[in-house]
Amino acid sequence: MKNEKLEKKVKEFALGNSKAFDYIYDVSHKVVFMVAFGILNNRESALDVMQETYRAMIKAIGTYNSTNFMAWLTTIARNLAYNSYNKNKRVVLSDFGDQKYDRQITDERDEGDLFGVAKSLLDEESYLILVLVVVEGYKRREISKMLSMPISTVTYKYKSALKIIEEKLTKEGEKYGY
Repeated sequence: MKNEKLEKKVKEFALGNSKAFDYIYDVSHKVVFMVAFGILNNRESALDVMQETYRAMIKAIGTYNSTNFMAWLTTIARNLAYNSYNKNKRVVLSDFGDQKYDRQITDERDEGDLFGVAKSLLDEESYLILVLVVVEGYKRREISKMLSMPISTVTYKYKSALKIIEEKLTKEGEKYGY
């Protein structure tokens, strides 16, 4: 149902109804952010990629001719995030003080940060599926359409992700006597 309304709004937007963009953004921005963040592991860079994703979407909306807008949009986001990642890994920082500070931010994790733990344990696709189910509330059927993969694969990756996280938390709990 959500996908049908989204597809309708995408068609309206392609025909010039700029107000339809508000709905498109509201439905998709969290997913686009999580795709970018999952690759870049940096909030500011993910926000930049999110903005570039919507710019690219607006520019290319006339070429969209599928029935799976979220898959199309997340592909744009994923490609832009990988481009950004590859570009930034070639950048050499000259201020070693800032480099140490950045490393502390990305390496240290709040003990209550379950998604930080999940991100460190899971591959990108499993993490994205977990976020789409838990945070966004998408059904596995919807995710399978979004990511263009069989529903059985989505279900397997989701259950495997939960099992991996549960095992890690159980080990940590035993380690500290919980």
